[in-house]
Amino acid sequence: MKTDLNQTDSSYEYQVGGSLRVNAPSYVVRHADKQLYQALLKGEFSYVLNTRQMGKSSLRVRIKNRLQQEGYRCASLDLTSIGSETTTPIQWYKGVIWELWRGFNLIGKVNLKAWWGEQADFSPIQRLDHFIQDILLTSIPSQPIVIFIDEIDSVLGLPFAVDDFWAFIRFCYNQRAENKEYNRLTFALFGVATPSELIQSKERTPFNVGTAIELRGFQPHEIKPLIGGLKESLSYPQGILQEILYWTGGQPFLTQKLCQMVLRETPPFLTPATVPQWIERIVRSQIIDHWETQDEPEHLRTIRDRLLRKETNIARILAHYLEILQSGQMPLDNSFEQRELLLSGLVEKRGSSLRVRNPIYEMVFNRDWVNEQLDRLRPYSSSLQAWVKSQYQDDSRLLRGQALAEAKNWAKDHRLSDLDYQFLAASETCDRRESQQKLEAERLKETEKRLKAQKRLIGVISIALLVSCGLIWMTVSQYRQATLNEIRAIARSSQGYLIAERGLDALIEAIKAKRKLQRLRINDKETEQEVERALGKAVYGSLQFNRFTGHKDGVWGVDISGDGQMLVTASWDHTLKLWERDGKLLKTLTDHENRVYKGKFSHNGQLIASASVDQTIKLWTIEGQLLRSLLTYKPVYDVAFSPDDQTLIAATGHDIQIWTVEGKLLNKLKGHSAEVYDVEFSHNGQFFLSSSKDHTIKLWTKDGQLLKTFQDHNHTVWEVEWSENDSYFLSASEDGTIKQWTLDGNLIKTIFAHSGAVMDIEFVPKRKVFFSAGEDQTIKLWTVEGELIDSFSSHRDGVLDLAVAPHNTFWASASWDKTVKLWKPNKPLWIDFLEHQAEIRGVAFSPDQTHVVTASRDHTLKLWRPEEESIMLLRDHTDGVSTVVYSPDGQFFASGSRDETVRLWSNQGENFRTLKGHTDWVLTVAISPDSQFIASGGLDRTIKLWRKDGTLIKTITGHSRGVLSVDFSPDGQYLVSGGRDQTIKIWRLDGSLVKTIKGHEGPVESVAISPDGSKIVSGSRDTTLKLWNWQGELLQSFETHQERVWTVAFSPNGEMIASGSDDKTVRFWDLEGQLIKTLYGYNSMIRSIAFSPNSEQLAVGSRENMLILWDLKEVLALDELRYGCDWIKDYLKFNADLSESDRRICDGINQ
Repeated sequence: MKTDLNQTDSSYEYQVGGSLRVNAPSYVVRHADKQLYQALLKGEFSYVLNTRQMGKSSLRVRIKNRLQQEGYRCASLDLTSIGSETTTPIQWYKGVIWELWRGFNLIGKVNLKAWWGEQADFSPIQRLDHFIQDILLTSIPSQPIVIFIDEIDSVLGLPFAVDDFWAFIRFCYNQRAENKEYNRLTFALFGVATPSELIQSKERTPFNVGTAIELRGFQPHEIKPLIGGLKESLSYPQGILQEILYWTGGQPFLTQKLCQMVLRETPPFLTPATVPQWIERIVRSQIIDHWETQDEPEHLRTIRDRLLRKETNIARILAHYLEILQSGQMPLDNSFEQRELLLSGLVEKRGSSLRVRNPIYEMVFNRDWVNEQLDRLRPYSSSLQAWVKSQYQDDSRLLRGQALAEAKNWAKDHRLSDLDYQFLAASETCDRRESQQKLEAERLKETEKRLKAQKRLIGVISIALLVSCGLIWMTVSQYRQATLNEIRAIARSSQGYLIAERGLDALIEAIKAKRKLQRLRINDKETEQEVERALGKAVYGSLQFNRFTGHKDGVWGVDISGDGQMLVTASWDHTLKLWERDGKLLKTLTDHENRVYKGKFSHNGQLIASASVDQTIKLWTIEGQLLRSLLTYKPVYDVAFSPDDQTLIAATGHDIQIWTVEGKLLNKLKGHSAEVYDVEFSHNGQFFLSSSKDHTIKLWTKDGQLLKTFQDHNHTVWEVEWSENDSYFLSASEDGTIKQWTLDGNLIKTIFAHSGAVMDIEFVPKRKVFFSAGEDQTIKLWTVEGELIDSFSSHRDGVLDLAVAPHNTFWASASWDKTVKLWKPNKPLWIDFLEHQAEIRGVAFSPDQTHVVTASRDHTLKLWRPEEESIMLLRDHTDGVSTVVYSPDGQFFASGSRDETVRLWSNQGENFRTLKGHTDWVLTVAISPDSQFIASGGLDRTIKLWRKDGTLIKTITGHSRGVLSVDFSPDGQYLVSGGRDQTIKIWRLDGSLVKTIKGHEGPVESVAISPDGSKIVSGSRDTTLKLWNWQGELLQSFETHQERVWTVAFSPNGEMIASGSDDKTVRFWDLEGQLIKTLYGYNSMIRSIAFSPNSEQLAVGSRENMLILWDLKEVLALDELRYGCDWIKDYLKFNADLSESDRRICDGINQ
């Protein structure tokens, strides 16, 4: 029987929605109660930012009451009661002050109306400042004051920004250092937001004060108060409450609601065994079934509306959620999509991963619901679903023509899932191919038409000649335009392949476009730029250099010979194939009669062993001759040679068999209760590991004595891998995790690695990293500490096996998609480092080139020694670090930060001096040529000149907005600055202004002076670079960047200029304004660049947290077409699936 939730016959009330009264018996005290109370007692600014209906308001009421009992003066400010879409800023701030006036009971003590009239000449935020300082702190002279601000997210919908309000709260916190009265004033913020959302302007310091209070759902040890309402009328209240908690996951609103539902139901005869079924029936009938009509008071619809509130973001948010649904969890990466899912309340953090909060959410917002929303969103949904259902093979389901154009136009304004981008890339490739075929058909048809016309007109020679000339001219013109369109389509196809992480295909398409353009011999700037961009991105962005095709079914095994010259692949098509490294197929071995899982080379490179479900292990010579077949009487899933190559171990059904290579069975080992899928000898040959479908790993001596069983996975364990020194091992499972173990059974860590089964793991020799292969079609590279370094998504089906060549010269991956792909371990033209957790805003070389230092918005600097592969982490800044520069004498470096300081550091990473004086974000720092003076500039519109000992010499003012960049002249007598006011200024060191240079139409983000001191280069948000002489005359304007220019630099030898931009390129120019080279090898915007002192390297810091070191001698001399053709020469020569025209795309290039 279903009843009204707001009616009750019991004296004990469960409250569904709204704030619980102070003494409500159903109030559950959580860890957050203690944490918030203690923080406010200490005077700490605090914030409770969480999803809706988590009990924030009830917590606020409770803590406010406790503090008032302790003698605190408190007031609550609900921002939803103050502002609306029609409110003006003055009305809003007046409402805030009014509520504080009433909340602190100042009525009758302060004439607010008169006071407000006296403040008419001041801005709204100044009035609030005056009220706090002159009225509130004065009227309450000694007691501590706490202001609770609830529903802070409501201001995000106001028609004006309230950045000043949050900045004022931060100001109150900072005032404690200067005015002790502010030590009595504390704020507590509550709402559904993140601190970064509060101050929306990117030009202002973010809201970065206060203690975060984590408000979790009800935990089992906390819920005793809820039993009171159940035990009055129900048997087994403890069991009932446990079931309620299971269904709600401790979500407070749902828990109170389900308790109320249970209390108002007429229960059947209950036993401990029937409680779960009874609770499940209530949940399904009254919450899950027809949930949109039953959701009163509203809860599930609130979650739905939060997820679907902004159409442009829905696809990626739901794609992330779908991944969590499918795999049960997702590694935490603090992405925008994960933050939105957390704020919706649908998921929660558990350790280092995200999971769906409770079974109710999982059943309401299930896969069908997600797919339904995505289907409504996508204009091409039915086509996409049909393409996926065809295993990505049915090209008839791809978009073409106008449908494709409309889909691409729609996609520009949406953040799409990876699947969407793959579908659009495949559609564009198919459309280009069919357009090309259509064009060829039209050309043939036109030729036949002309021939017929010429025959009809052959009697009138003069007219025929004129008509023929006209037709030829029109045909040539149409042909040229059609060919240009085709070339641009090929170039766009290349970039589509890059988006889909199919680098080899992207490079082939880019080379095709370049060769066609060369043959056309037409100067078309737009097409040339598009082709160069596609070729540059493909050349610099690909690690894959070959692809082996030929198997007729999934490839389950790949191995590389000890000399790195041969590969063996094993497939479900019942065959093994032997290949040379260049892709030449040497032999197909067909003696197996069923699926082949593995092929392994012996360590000495003389033998190959293969494992098959035909119940045999076969031993082959390196030439592919069958030596012997070992009958196991059970399916064989894996085989491994001992380090001395004298013994074989094999995973045979539920057992393990040990054989000599001569074919003698030495032992049969039982212990696993299901199929054994992997066996691995330790490097010293004394032990081996086995992993199984029974969820366990077992450690054995080489003779077969069981030493230990490892249990923590909750699904099939597909793979185990020993560390290089045999001190620990890794295991990979169907449950999507990788676990690291010591040999005594201690679980060191769990890595939530893939959204499906982890099929293989491989350590990289001599490096503390390893690869993992997933059923989710990805390969991932990890540090041994479990940090993700890189991810590769080139395969079109699950990745089943990996192999790393000796000395890490290349590695190979095998997949269900029937292919084996070969990869370089790193990009030959650069070295990259991914260590920071936020964008790199500054980078600098030491004068001796042994160090590179980077500054990041993750609040840290890192001191790199690339030759030694060592990194030192420097943490003294308390906010984002925006700039760093090395002293010319090489003795120290200086950094500037959003924490308003400049810090000086030794080469050993010691912060030996902190320079304080700026009142806002320090954006730029420069050091004089004699290393004795430091100049700094920032958003406070000033340039400050310091001595190295920390003495402030001069504050220079003149910019009307923030100072973004400063540089010393080579003689140390002048400073040049660039500002948000769109000007460049030249100063003497005494602060006198020499000249103001105008010409940019946007903020001047970066300035640099040439080594000879004769020129100034500037980069601007207006997308241009400009070169000036010292008199302020414009010498050159460089206008090929397509987005903001963040950073510019002269090479130390004075021969060229480099620039980095939001268009994700680095460009090099000579001093005459000619573009020398464009580097496209980036997936993110460029934030900082620096030349090495010898001008032979360039360090680049990106928005995606990466430092890249380029070899400029190689890069500047690089012929991208020749390089690309050399990269794929083996693939072109030996891949059997290539068309003859594709195979010849590089003919004549490398000769």
